[in-house]
Amino acid sequence: MADGEERFTRAGANDPALVLDGEPVTFAPPSLPGHRMLRLKLRNASAVPVALHPREADLLDDAGESLRATAAFGRAHAATTGRVAVGPGETLSVDLVWRARPGAGFPTRVVLGSARVGLDDVPTSARPS
Repeated sequence: MADGEERFTRAGANDPALVLDGEPVTFAPPSLPGHRMLRLKLRNASAVPVALHPREADLLDDAGESLRATAAFGRAHAATTGRVAVGPGETLSVDLVWRARPGAGFPTRVVLGSARVGLDDVPTSARPS
């Protein structure tokens, strides 16, 4: 086994609990006409660090279809579009941006690797116009 191989757990492995920490916020960024943004904060409720990568992120609508969102992660001191580790009890800001398409639903689930986070009360402002 290589050094550091067990240092982090990938999202979903050993069922790490990624949970919402606060209410998700949706808005239409003025700098991206025709797009919507979902900003949420996740907390690692497990006892092990969890490694996340935006390539493994997806945002699903109410029909279970991908909204083809782009993800970025942030903390109070830095933001990244690359891999990030979230320690036990730590929180992480997640921004998901997608293009509003006719016929697309509204976001109901965030997928990070094999971890799934339900979005029970995302405001209807996230629905495409």
